[in-house]
Amino acid sequence: MTTPRLISPGTASTDTWLPDDVTGMGVRRIKERLDAATGFWPALHGALDALGFDGGYVERLTAPPHGGRRKYVKDSVWGMMDFEPHELAIIDSPLLQRLRRISQLGLTFLTYPSAEHSRFSHTLGVTHVLKRLVASISDAARREPILRAGNDEYQLYDPSADGAVARSLAHAALLHDVGHLAFSHAGETAFSAGAGLLVGGMELEDFIACFREEGFESGLSECLSIAVCLSPRFRAFYGRVLGADDVDGRLREICCFIGGVPHDPRYPGLANLISGAAVDADKIDYLNRDARQCGIPVGVDVSRVFLNSALVRISQDQALALSRSRIGQTGGGRFSAGVHFIVNSSGIDTYDELANAKAVLYQRVYLHQLTRNAEQVLSEAVHGAIRDAPATAGPDPRDIFTWFGYGDDELLARLSRERGSRQIAARLVTRDLPKRAFVIYRDACEPFVSLRDVFDAGEWDVHDARGALADLELVYRRATCWRLFDQLVPVDPVERPRRLAELRDLIRREAIAVRRSVDPGFVPPAPNAAEPYVGLSPRFELKPINEVLVREKNSIGHSGQWTKSEELSNADNLGRGVDHVHADREWLPYVAVACTKVLYDLHAGTMASSIPDGAATGDGSAREGFPVRPRLLLRLEEVCSRTGVDHGRLLDDMATAARAGYFGAAERIVPLDGGLLPRCGTVAARYATFRGEGGWQVSPGSVAAFVRQFPVGLRPEMLSLLAEGTIITRGAVGQAFDRMTAASRARGEGGIVFARFSPNSGNVTGIALEQERRDTYLGAGHGFVRNLAELEVRLAGGPADCVAFVDDQFASGGQASAQILHWAGVPRERWPAAIQGERNIDMSAPGDRTLELLRSGRVRLMFVHGTESGRTRVVETARSAGFADLDVVFDRLIPASPILSGPLREFLAEVGRGLLRAIRHGDAPVDAAADAALAADAVGYGGIGSVMVTPTSAPSHAITALWCPGAYAGQPWLPLFLRRGYRKHLVFG
Repeated sequence: MTTPRLISPGTASTDTWLPDDVTGMGVRRIKERLDAATGFWPALHGALDALGFDGGYVERLTAPPHGGRRKYVKDSVWGMMDFEPHELAIIDSPLLQRLRRISQLGLTFLTYPSAEHSRFSHTLGVTHVLKRLVASISDAARREPILRAGNDEYQLYDPSADGAVARSLAHAALLHDVGHLAFSHAGETAFSAGAGLLVGGMELEDFIACFREEGFESGLSECLSIAVCLSPRFRAFYGRVLGADDVDGRLREICCFIGGVPHDPRYPGLANLISGAAVDADKIDYLNRDARQCGIPVGVDVSRVFLNSALVRISQDQALALSRSRIGQTGGGRFSAGVHFIVNSSGIDTYDELANAKAVLYQRVYLHQLTRNAEQVLSEAVHGAIRDAPATAGPDPRDIFTWFGYGDDELLARLSRERGSRQIAARLVTRDLPKRAFVIYRDACEPFVSLRDVFDAGEWDVHDARGALADLELVYRRATCWRLFDQLVPVDPVERPRRLAELRDLIRREAIAVRRSVDPGFVPPAPNAAEPYVGLSPRFELKPINEVLVREKNSIGHSGQWTKSEELSNADNLGRGVDHVHADREWLPYVAVACTKVLYDLHAGTMASSIPDGAATGDGSAREGFPVRPRLLLRLEEVCSRTGVDHGRLLDDMATAARAGYFGAAERIVPLDGGLLPRCGTVAARYATFRGEGGWQVSPGSVAAFVRQFPVGLRPEMLSLLAEGTIITRGAVGQAFDRMTAASRARGEGGIVFARFSPNSGNVTGIALEQERRDTYLGAGHGFVRNLAELEVRLAGGPADCVAFVDDQFASGGQASAQILHWAGVPRERWPAAIQGERNIDMSAPGDRTLELLRSGRVRLMFVHGTESGRTRVVETARSAGFADLDVVFDRLIPASPILSGPLREFLAEVGRGLLRAIRHGDAPVDAAADAALAADAVGYGGIGSVMVTPTSAPSHAITALWCPGAYAGQPWLPLFLRRGYRKHLVFG
């Protein structure tokens, strides 16, 4: 035997193969674990006996003659394929002949009638392609043993120089699919999806873990293929085929090649020739064969792969250099040292063609919704048969080996006989498949409200504010709907089937509840009766395209330097993940409604995140981020466009179910009735000038989102209420003070110095008044100051006839009373309990002249709107504080509280109470006095409950739910207006 040589950098020394006790150690440990599993090999041998691959067959087998005649087989894809006698011995065995009864594409023939080729023909094709590839690689190595690229030299490796390794590769290609169950990958999915399944008495998860823990990223079929090759029965068979002593070593090589794991760490490229690489024999065959049989016009010029492809030795330094060129930085080795597969630059077109063909076939064939639908029906039938199988002394129906010997027709016949599966199996026979009720994909997921609807970036004090808002919108989507979509179906192979089963059962139960709410004549299924069918076909994400090394004249690089197929395919994969929910036609609308609620409630309260606040504070520092409590919402019109559900019918059913109380706290997922959307635009136009803290605005989208939080039956009334609300415009501010100033003149009073009362609304009112009336008022002998410090300076220049502290409105007078007590120096603990928590006051201390003025009676508080009860409270507070003659005037009475229906008032009170409790008390218990205060302020402070806003804020006497953010019933509450100082309580969802 010729030993392969390993050339170290700058030397001509040779290394031999690793000794047998090191080669394939992972496979050795897998076999040891299977040996230790009681009953595993007898169970597998029982399955092989059923195929005719029994001990008697092995005993009767004669060793194939050395140098015997080859056999030629005509193939529709590759033409003439030739096989050696030792290969024919494997091909003719019952183990491989069984693959004639298993379709390559499972249930795809229900979509593409011509897709009826078997896994047997694919197996022969893979072996043929592999042998051609090995021959091409060997020819290249013999023609040019040393490849010179720049200052480096690379030795080309000739795999045929070691005939035993080349033979193991061919045998691995023949055996790589012997573990497939009936209907190929569809059968694998069906048998992997249930809980409590066994493989030779082992738990399915434990069986798969044997391989995963040794670095085999293999599916069930590959693991079964390897287990078959490691069985004592197959060892005896292979010993007769091989006629050599080193059977165990060769079997370990074969198992490594099947699993795509290096049998020797110095030769990673050999393991990728069959499967697992960007360009391998498996892909070359199945992409060409499947495309031809399905009539999909994708072309792959495979002849270029066989042109100057090679296996090349890469040293550690060379591997590091290739890695640096790939990732653009030092450290981290994407490429490892050893023998790697390399294509000629002329073959890079084939790399692109393979990537494109794979993407096209996955989209149009492998992931076709009808095929995936049928696969779920098969899975339901399989587990129905297993679940309801009678207890017998025979093979355990939960054990996959019990079903191993079945071909497609045999499995379908068995399922059609079993009591637990015959009804659903008949649907496969007659192609009477369920229909799509719902689809879930990332682009259909949406946040509850767009940030562009609630924020005017033009009000943000940051560079490129609109760009910052666009970036924040993307972060918001990632933190909410996209994150939930990505986590809907687990990647973990053990958790995935369990979660899918839970989702199916939950959707089925909810669909029955929906129909009970919507259909008066519906009679729910009796206990133990057949329930409606619900199938869930989860998304399937393609494995990323692996890179391949490329030879370009005198250099070696990676495929990323020649093509963008890897990036494009991965990006394409990201957007194609779609989850399908199927149901029978009469259940489609009810299942669709159920899906909306199940998806919305799925992660309720289990996830929390945050997004940055894009606006800046006045001093340029960043604000704290916004908490996010994500829930999954979908654009139902887009969902319906891809299913058999009528969008209008779906909305009607959702509204009917909502009125029946089906949705509970999740009623906000019911979209607004189409007739309400124009009214949202009318309301938004009424408050278009509102600009709250940090650019908070009112838009048609924000009105729609706000009203959507209300029960369906209360939405029209809430919109009518908003349409009659009051906004104190800048023009109204000037007109109000004109009237109050004229009244002062009529009483014979002199000039007025206008000061700003509260730091928020008072400051805004003072700014608006000065901007609107400065020249006019100065000409009339009036003046303006911005704060107490400026007022003190003004008074130092001489007394003022009157000082008026201006603000937009007051209702209960609590905030104004707190400001007066602070000016008077009364300690906060001596204030009335109801106002001790007031923070929206000017905390600066008045100077001596200002205090003298307050005591003299030449001070007036002037408001645009007010109440008589509030005025009385403020005047009494001023007298108790020593400001006996302080006067309070306002231009207009606050509009009377709107008349609310009982249900709307009750809902608003419940929301307001919950929001205020969270802000005032958090999770702490609430005593009777605090509870009474919450009740008093739940529909607006003091129970006034107005619908009024100023240009920049909402007064506390307005309905609390209009301006107070936070969370209600575990869900974010989005206010329509935002009261100044409450931005920090915003929660998004």
